Amino acid sequence: MSNARTFSPLIVELVQVNGKSRGRIHRPLVYRSSEGGKYVVPVDYLTDFASIPRLLWSFLPPMGSYTKAAVIHDHAVEMQRAKGEPRKPVDVLFYNAMRDEGTPRALASLIYYAVRFAAIVRGLG
Repeated sequence: MSNARTFSPLIVELVQVNGKSRGRIHRPLVYRSSEGGKYVVPVDYLTDFASIPRLLWSFLPPMGSYTKAAVIHDHAVEMQRAKGEPRKPVDVLFYNAMRDEGTPRALASLIYYAVRFAAIVRGLG
């Protein structure tokens, strides 16, 4: 599913922020969805990639076939919170970006439902 027209290259520098590893975006990350939308993560944005509990890293690491989608999701969640908009559309964007990035359907679904569950449990909808 993934192609060069869907995502721009992800160029990051790994940095430490408050003792935690983060990726600082060095070139805008552009995602053109298969539905025709466009999303841009700006230069200097800090991401933690996929926010996966360390206990699960052996079979679901913070970086994988879903890395660019996770960066898009991190930024979209921040924008959604700032605007007070509903969370679910941002999580759907994440799922679609994972699929466009080439993440297998089963894995993208697992990650999507885990993200939705976490959002609901935290009262973020």
